[in-house]
Amino acid sequence: MSWWAARAWLRSTRMIAMRAAVVPTLLGPLGIVLGPRGLSRVLLPDVTDEAFGEAAMREAIDALGVRERARDELAIAWGARLARHLGGEAVRYDDLPLDHEAVSPFTRAVYEQTRAIPPGQTRSYAALQQAIGRGSARAIGVAMSRNPTPVVVPCHRVVAAAGAGGFSAPGGLTTKAALLAIEGGSLDDEAHAISRRHLARVDPKLAPWVRARPCELPVRSRGGLFRTLIRAISGQQLSSKAAATIFSRLEARLGAAPTEGAPSWSSNDLTAWSDAARRLLALSDEELRAVGLSSAKARAIRGLCEAVLGGSVDLRALERAPDAHVVAKLVELRGIGRWTVEMLLIFELGRPDVLPVDDLGIRKGAQKVFGLRELPDAERLERLTARWRPFRSVGSWYLWRAAEAA
Repeated sequence: MSWWAARAWLRSTRMIAMRAAVVPTLLGPLGIVLGPRGLSRVLLPDVTDEAFGEAAMREAIDALGVRERARDELAIAWGARLARHLGGEAVRYDDLPLDHEAVSPFTRAVYEQTRAIPPGQTRSYAALQQAIGRGSARAIGVAMSRNPTPVVVPCHRVVAAAGAGGFSAPGGLTTKAALLAIEGGSLDDEAHAISRRHLARVDPKLAPWVRARPCELPVRSRGGLFRTLIRAISGQQLSSKAAATIFSRLEARLGAAPTEGAPSWSSNDLTAWSDAARRLLALSDEELRAVGLSSAKARAIRGLCEAVLGGSVDLRALERAPDAHVVAKLVELRGIGRWTVEMLLIFELGRPDVLPVDDLGIRKGAQKVFGLRELPDAERLERLTARWRPFRSVGSWYLWRAAEAA
């Protein structure tokens, strides 16, 4: 056999042994490669690049020397499981064999310990080193940086002792923060120590504001998405005082205060959401107007309740869904715009990397912080704050404080 023929034969056998598929997910297209012994590679999308699409993922797979086989049922099935995970579902991979024969025994032990970390929780490199009983925290970090199957081997749950730590997947730390948020976790602590340290380091102009006071944003979902949506709709285009008055009247009319042992409609309890939605739909137009709601707001509230009860809007799923999907799903509803959803993401769901570029307070705060002559438009705001990722929500909070000071 000639050299060229041997080379062609080897390449053809590799193509047969390696199967690949590109699977759409709520974070973007995901690539999956199966080897002869199991899962070989997971290629995550770049969440910081809006132009990243299926073509880019296929190029990444081609660069591995693997040809995508769109009809490979096994690759598609495992890809679909990963897609559900990235959509916020609780997914386990205990039965998924990994093709990690090329990694060292130490690295394999690191990955086994990493797979034992529960979803939404984090462990430090040092904690993993202690659990394994050999190597060093630095060696753990090296193993994480070479992890070929992220999500299945959840290296996004491994953090540095004094900060968030790196992440080798496309999008870096932003992808890491997004994966934890989908699982109901967070890179940060209650005092936002990690995010404040990051912002002060990367942006000297924002640093004085960050060091002046602690951030008061939540770092996880508060569990009251339905109630917050109703409050947001009822309070649109009103002063804070008027909005609070109307909402308190609505709650009183509903009898929304929970009885002993009953779930509160501000909790992450589907029964409570359904009960409150049914009670709202039972109110007549006259009763809704009596508490101060306009006809348009009453229609918007009815539309939300019907969507929740009918199943077209799954609020429990939205609690864990990626930011872009939450926006896309909720803006379809009457009376809910992008700004409203962005406020929900920041103040109710505790999402770390939201920048409401059309908010007037954000624009005024940026003008003061960056010493601009004019209010920045959305494109300039994106450029000025790109270095803040993945903590633009916290940065936005400080821009609001700067606007108040101005």
